[in-house]
Amino acid sequence: DFGLPLFTWQPGVPAAIIAGYGGAEGPLESRLLAALTAGAAAGGELKPLRSAALLCVGDAAFAETDLRVDLDAAPLAALARLWAAWEPEAPRVRLWALDPGAA
Repeated sequence: DFGLPLFTWQPGVPAAIIAGYGGAEGPLESRLLAALTAGAAAGGELKPLRSAALLCVGDAAFAETDLRVDLDAAPLAALARLWAAWEPEAPRVRLWALDPGAA
């Protein structure tokens, strides 16, 4: 016992996460990233973030989005940049994985 709970909700964090998700548009990944960002901004972490990840699985036998940032001073911003680069490529890569001859 370190004298702290493993995770502490600051007042307003759940509402910020829900508002971030609900206020975002676009694919699930964009909405999840908005929720993560809003939750962190509302005080949802006890210590400064150093890592962030986004993993989304659809109906295929593989993760459609699997992005991770570690040991970064601003991991949510870095994750947002990775998502911005991956988003336009994802449909082509999915098609290639499911039907290599069609891509």
